Amino acid sequence: MRSRTFLVVLAFAWTFVIPHSTHAQTTQERKAMPAKALSHADLKTLAQDYVSFLKTALNSDTPVTQDEIRSLFADQCTKIENGNVLFTASSDLSQQLMQAHKAVGNGFQIETLWIIPSPTDRACTLQIKWWSPTVPAHTTMVSLFMDETGKITKIAEVYNQFQPPILGGK
Repeated sequence: MRSRTFLVVLAFAWTFVIPHSTHAQTTQERKAMPAKALSHADLKTLAQDYVSFLKTALNSDTPVTQDEIRSLFADQCTKIENGNVLFTASSDLSQQLMQAHKAVGNGFQIETLWIIPSPTDRACTLQIKWWSPTVPAHTTMVSLFMDETGKITKIAEVYNQFQPPILGGK
């Protein structure tokens, strides 16, 4: 009976206690090695470069090249738009931008409303307003996440159609 109890306790420890203490140790090790922070200025510049990239790409009938993409995006880059994953590799970005170009047509305009950098998270959130002659104005909240080299690894966008102020406005 004692040997059976010992085996049950050993099995429990092996299944639940040891993996959790190993995981905790790994988490502690990660906390001891913080990710390289990018400065406020670095993140603002990256956000402005992203907006410039969009303006150029969405006003062109020619697809962006992989070299243009590699200058700003990591190879493993995920884009999520309104909760839907559009791609998980930056090599698919060119095709996604060509589809967007077809949807908005020529004359795409974009305006940055604000940028909030988060250096310790290597992230930046910005709000943009965009429109074209064929698409009414929209606002988009964009969160950009960067790797240690400053390349974009994740783009999370949520957009809505722009509406003038209605509460307390005329």
